[in-house]
Amino acid sequence: MEGIDPSSFVELTAGWAKDRSHALYKGGIVEGADPASLTVDKVDPDYALDSRQVFYKGNLMPGVDPLGFTCIDRRFCKNTTQVLFMNSLVSDVDAATFTVDSCSTEYPKPLNQMLCTAPRPSLPQLVVCQVHDKNRSFSLERKL
Repeated sequence: MEGIDPSSFVELTAGWAKDRSHALYKGGIVEGADPASLTVDKVDPDYALDSRQVFYKGNLMPGVDPLGFTCIDRRFCKNTTQVLFMNSLVSDVDAATFTVDSCSTEYPKPLNQMLCTAPRPSLPQLVVCQVHDKNRSFSLERKL
């Protein structure tokens, strides 16, 4: 790769790599990333962070604080003050007490096939999670 220092190049995991001057994701330079402090999340390696910011699949996650950032599973990550659900910030949540109770993947039922009980792979799936923090219990949903 052009501009990459082979003597300091290190492959990390899941497409992430770095050399002395660059952080890389799947061969592309991750602009603004600090390779000296770059680490890849162990639970969800699509995420990496440096001392100043968080990245998802090589893209900066604006406004996401790297302080205390860790992924709970492949759907949820959090830091000391924020929670992410499938790569989006969850509003009005207490990150310190945030807990995932359950998640399921559902298929919407087409109106003209209400009696069909088999899942239809051509239809979009919906991830539905029941969660809570010290203030409330609530649901989060996202189409796959």
